[in-house]
Parts: sequence; structure tokens; C-alpha cells
Amino acid sequence: MFGRPPFQGFTADEVKHKILEKELEFPADITVNPEITELIKACLIKDPDQRITLDQIMVLGPFCRRFH
Repeated sequence: MFGRPPFQGFTADEVKHKILEKELEFPADITVNPEITELIKACLIKDPDQRITLDQIMVLGPFCRRFH
């Protein structure tokens, strides 16, 4: 969607640290449908017990159903 991964670094350890510790931020200069940003946020929740499941994704709305 944005042309780059959500967390970047020079080493795998740096990327892993950012994934575990940093909050997800979206580029301010790109406008994206709010439903899509909410879906991305739900997919990237750090706690796997709180993260959205594939079944939940598939019932979210027309955007997701297009890919089912």
C-alpha cells in the first residue's frame, strides 16, 4: 500500500526490535481509506491473542470479500 514495510532497519535485529517496541505509524502524506488502515492495524497487533484472525478479516466488509 505504501511502497515500504511498516518497520525498517539496517539489520534484522533492528527490525525485530522495532516490530516489538515501536507503535505503527502511517505516512502523513498518503491518504488511505480508514477501513484499510484499521485492517492493517488489526493485523499488526503485537499480542497474538488480540490480533485479528483470518476468519474475522474475511467478514469485515466488501474490500476483504473481494479477495475471498
